[in-house]
Amino acid sequence: MKETFMTKLLERECSDYAIRLRSYRELYSDRSVVKNLDIVNELAGHSGCVNALSWSKSGALLASGSDDQHLNIHRYQAPDGEKQFQLATTVATGHTANIFSVKFMPHSQDRTVITAAGDNEVRVFDLEYAGQSRTASAASSMATEGRRRGRNNVYDGVRYMNDGDTDCRVYRSHGDRVKRIVTESSPHLFLTCSEDGEVRQWDLRQPSSAYPSSRGGGNVPPPLISYTRFNLSLNSISCSGSQPHYIALGGGHLHAFLHDRRMTGRDRGHEAGAAGSRPLTAGEEDQMGDATRCVRKFAPNGQPKMQGRDNGHITALKSSDARPYEMIVSWSGDHIYSFDLIREAEGTASQDKTAAGRKGSRTVGESLLRKRKRRTGPERNQTINESTNAPTADGSASLRIRYQNGQEEQISIPNPEYLSQDALGLLTNKQREAQRLAKATVRIRKSLFNPDGETGVSAARYTTALGHCASILSDLDRVGQEWTYPMDPTPSEVSKQHILRLDRESTRRLVQTAGVLSRVLGGRLQTPSGTTSPLVVPFTAVEARRNDLPPSQAELFGHDFLKAITLWLDSGLGRLIE
Repeated sequence: MKETFMTKLLERECSDYAIRLRSYRELYSDRSVVKNLDIVNELAGHSGCVNALSWSKSGALLASGSDDQHLNIHRYQAPDGEKQFQLATTVATGHTANIFSVKFMPHSQDRTVITAAGDNEVRVFDLEYAGQSRTASAASSMATEGRRRGRNNVYDGVRYMNDGDTDCRVYRSHGDRVKRIVTESSPHLFLTCSEDGEVRQWDLRQPSSAYPSSRGGGNVPPPLISYTRFNLSLNSISCSGSQPHYIALGGGHLHAFLHDRRMTGRDRGHEAGAAGSRPLTAGEEDQMGDATRCVRKFAPNGQPKMQGRDNGHITALKSSDARPYEMIVSWSGDHIYSFDLIREAEGTASQDKTAAGRKGSRTVGESLLRKRKRRTGPERNQTINESTNAPTADGSASLRIRYQNGQEEQISIPNPEYLSQDALGLLTNKQREAQRLAKATVRIRKSLFNPDGETGVSAARYTTALGHCASILSDLDRVGQEWTYPMDPTPSEVSKQHILRLDRESTRRLVQTAGVLSRVLGGRLQTPSGTTSPLVVPFTAVEARRNDLPPSQAELFGHDFLKAITLWLDSGLGRLIE
């Protein structure tokens, strides 16, 4: 019998994880799924190409930006309307070029919207502004008149606004087209990237005069990140709300750059005395001190360096909000790739060790239009390991496999001497993994509370515990995501699965909280280059439970108490009060 899409999907869910990973990838592009995709709505209101969409935090509003220089607000499932989407507001923004990005500001009750456009400007609108209106700008009036003369209709029940009656603020410090906006958890701060190679942070509490044009010779604030010296344009930026210190950038380069705003910038080419590296001016020194440092780079197939014949560039990238250490990147003329920042960090460390002593070379035909910073030391001498065997603390080993698409996978190989022959014959792969995670959890508890032969407090003790936590947290998340439930379960099976789910959640919270405590008490994980390892990213703060079950009062108290203690130890009394 010929297998259908549904039978293949059922086999995937019921099969072993390793088999699923290799044999069922074609399901994601199955023709039966693609053919079933259809248009369910067409939203009218624009008279030009629509370049940007953004949902509000509540999910009730959808903002769109277009080549017609207008911002439209669509209401989703309005209580007084029969249509799924209803055009509620249209704003003549005053931009003089195409709008490339729109965003709702968080914690603004969906009333503050930001736009970025090809006229080098960032504009901020208050949709519920009740103060005294100003006269609309000439660009806003011309755009409105152009729509009236064109094909655009006038809709009943729609608010027609302009930059005068929305208290519009205009920030002009970028020197080229502004391509993307990214918001944080703050109601006042947001970031933008531009083709001038700069990332800028803006504060809504500042007036328009605080951000003058970079071409007018005014007192322009320094950028947060700048690639201007290297003639590198930026057209995509992403920042996870739960880890705002990591900023991912993409543009006219083969690599996606990951920056950490907690680290100040460095000119490695000048430090190494690279040929053609001129000394920085006083202004550039100040900007470099304020800028953040690139801590990691990503490319298809793990390519460590961009060659002169490479012409690929990044069209879009996005960091996961739920899992901030995961990122997807789309390359022009290539595929969309997914990267795990933690596993990539481990791969980079092994590459640095195997590549010592080798010398790189500069391609003769390297493009002069895109000058790149020359890498030195371990960064410049990276190669790719096909596989690596690494013994673990319990005597087992792991095999690291790198696929042709640049992804990596670590497969555990159990040690036959670790379990008895009877146990080997009885335990399944999932049971062996559960036993390994359980033993690792016991080692975490022992490192924190029952250290062998230690009478005082030692930073090494907490570093050991932090390392154990970082080694199994991602595995715990994977187990929770891949857990399958039986079909037509009995009441006793339902009760058993409920208990197992609570146990998995409790173990995950224990490991995450132990990692946070270990970090704030002095535990450190570093890369071979001496920088802080991305493995500590999930241990920034104590997290609440992730399931939909209501927590008990004791659990709420324990979560708030541990979070307050770690905030006080990590950032002081001021952060705790805040």
